[in-house]
Amino acid sequence: FGSFLTHPFGFSRDGQDCSHKLLTNNNDCQIFGTFSPNRRAFYHTHLVVVGTSREIFDFASWIGRGVRPKVDIDPTSIDFGEQPTDMPSGPQSVNVQNVGTGPLIVSNVSLVDGTEFSLGNETCTAAPVDPGNSCNIEVIFGPSMIGNFTDTLQITDNAQDSPQEVALEGEGIAPLMPAITLSASELDFDLQAVGVASAPMDVILTNSGTGDLDLTGISLSSGGSDYSQSNDCGPFPATLMPGEFCTISNTFTPTAIGELLGDVTITATGLSDEHIALEGIGFIPGSGDFSLSVNNLDFGEFNVGEQTGPQTVTVTNTGSEPLNFASIVFGGNDPSSFSMIDECGDDPLPIGDTCIIEVFFGPQEDGTLTATITLTDQNGQVQTITLNGIGIGTGGGDVGGGGGFCALRKDSVSSGGAITSMLAIGFMLMAWTIRRRITRA
Repeated sequence: FGSFLTHPFGFSRDGQDCSHKLLTNNNDCQIFGTFSPNRRAFYHTHLVVVGTSREIFDFASWIGRGVRPKVDIDPTSIDFGEQPTDMPSGPQSVNVQNVGTGPLIVSNVSLVDGTEFSLGNETCTAAPVDPGNSCNIEVIFGPSMIGNFTDTLQITDNAQDSPQEVALEGEGIAPLMPAITLSASELDFDLQAVGVASAPMDVILTNSGTGDLDLTGISLSSGGSDYSQSNDCGPFPATLMPGEFCTISNTFTPTAIGELLGDVTITATGLSDEHIALEGIGFIPGSGDFSLSVNNLDFGEFNVGEQTGPQTVTVTNTGSEPLNFASIVFGGNDPSSFSMIDECGDDPLPIGDTCIIEVFFGPQEDGTLTATITLTDQNGQVQTITLNGIGIGTGGGDVGGGGGFCALRKDSVSSGGAITSMLAIGFMLMAWTIRRRITRA
C-alpha cells in the first residue's frame, strides 16, 4: 500500500506505517497527519490510499483552518518619574491582549537589564490566552542610586511580531525624609495666679519634609503638676503627609509661687525628639512685700557745692507676687541736696530678686540737711529711707536756694553720663551760690 496528499499545502503525513505494507484480512495500518498553516485561511486536501497496482483503494478529506494570534500591548512605554532610592515604586501594569484568531502562547516574560527594574505578578505564561482575552504583567521601579535609568520589558510568544517590547524609564532621587517644624519651641506664660488656669497657648506642628511623618507620641515630660497639654495630632501612632499640620494646646495652672518650668516632648519614627519648653511664674495676688537693706543713710559732713560718692540701698522682693513700685520719690526738708540713681522703678521685680537704689549727697547750704525717699508698691505698701548730711560752707552762711531734686535712672545714665550730670549739678550749685551772695550783698 501507499498514500499521497492531493493538495499538501499546510498538511503533511507523519509517522505512517502503511507504506509498502501488505495487509491481510482484519489487519490495519495507521497514517498520521500534521496541519501547519502559514496564513489565516481554510485548508483542504485529500489523503489518497493506493495499492501496488496504483489503483485507488480509498481516500479521506483533511480540512483545517489557519488561525494566528496577534498581540496588542498597552502601554508600550512606562515612565515611572521620580522615585526615592530607599523605596520601590508601586507596580505599573502592562496589559497584553490577544486580538488575533488563535490562542496566544506566551513562553517568556523578561527584562533586558533587570538592575533597577523588576517584575511583579504576571498571568501571561500560566496558560494560553484565547482570542479576545488578555493577561497582565506588573513592573516595579526600585532605583539603587540617584540618576536616570532605562530598561526594556520583552514578551516572547507565538505571535508573528514576537518578541514585543515595552520601554521603561525612571529617575532615582534622594530618599524622602520627614521633618518637624514647630511654630514655637518656647512658651512663656508670664505671671499666673496660683490655682488659676491660664488661657491656652498653641503650637503648630508641621511636617515640613518630603516624606510621611510618623508621630508616635506627644506628652508632658516634666512640669505635669503645673502644665497640661492636648492636641489634635493623634491618636498615636499617627501619620502627617508632607505639608500637613496639627495643633498642640498648652495651659499653665501653677501649684506654687515662683518660676515654674515644664517640657512637652514630641516623638516620631526616625527623628530625634522635639521639645517645647514651658515657663511661667506662679504668684498669689495681693501678697506683695519688700524689705530694705537699710532705712537710714548718714552722709556726714561735706562741702557745699560738691557731691559725695553713692551709698546703696538694696530692695528685696520678699512677697509671693512680683513687685511693682507705684512711685519712688524724694521728700522731707532738703530734697534738693540729695540725688539718686534708681533701678527699681521700671520693671516688675521677680519674687526673691533684688534691685538697688544709689543715693548721693550734694549739700546746697550749710548746716544739717535731711530728706526722705518714699517707696510705694502696687498694693499701697510704703517704706521710707531717711537721709542725713551736714553741709559745710566757707563762710558758714546760708547758701541754699529754692527747692528741687535730681533723680537719675540707672538704665538711662551711663557711668560717663552720670559723671557729666554730676559736674552739671556742681556747676549749677556754684551758680546758685554766687547768685545768693550777690543777693545778700
